[in-house]
Amino acid sequence: TAYLGGRQRHWDEVVGTLVGTLRSAVELQHALPLGVDNALELVGAVLEPGVQSWKSAATMARRAIQGVCIDRGATKARLADQIRELGDNNTLHPNLAQWATEIRLFGNDGAHPGNDGLSDVTEADARDAVEFLDQLLEWIYEMPRRLTDARSRAGHS
Repeated sequence: TAYLGGRQRHWDEVVGTLVGTLRSAVELQHALPLGVDNALELVGAVLEPGVQSWKSAATMARRAIQGVCIDRGATKARLADQIRELGDNNTLHPNLAQWATEIRLFGNDGAHPGNDGLSDVTEADARDAVEFLDQLLEWIYEMPRRLTDARSRAGHS
C-alpha cells in the first residue's frame, strides 16, 4: 500500500491515479513544469497493467526529479549535484533530498547501460521510486499552496 493525499491506497490505485491526482492538485497553484509533467505521464503509462516496465518507470521518475530540480533553480549539470545544491540551499528539506537521491539511484539503474544494476530494477524498486516521487511532488508543489490557502482563510499573511 501507499499513502497519497493523506489516505491509504492499494498500489494499483496509486498507479492508476498518480498522474491525475498530482496534476489536479498542482494546477491549483500552477502547472507542473513541462519536463515533470511529461515524465509523470510516462511513469503512469509504463506502470499500466500489461506494460509494467519497472526499468522505464524508475528512469522516468528520475527524469521527473531532474525537472523538479531545474524548476527549483538548480544550476549544476549533473542530477546528483543538482539535488545536493538544492539541499544545501534549503530549497529541498534534507528528507526530500534523500528521497530525490533514492529516485535518482533507481533511475540510474534503469537508464544507464553496463554493470550498474540494470537487470536489478524490480517491481519493488519501481514502486518505491513512484511513491517517493509522489511524496516529493506533494511537498514541493501542493503543500506550499495549502499553507498559503490556510493562512489566507485564517487572515494570516
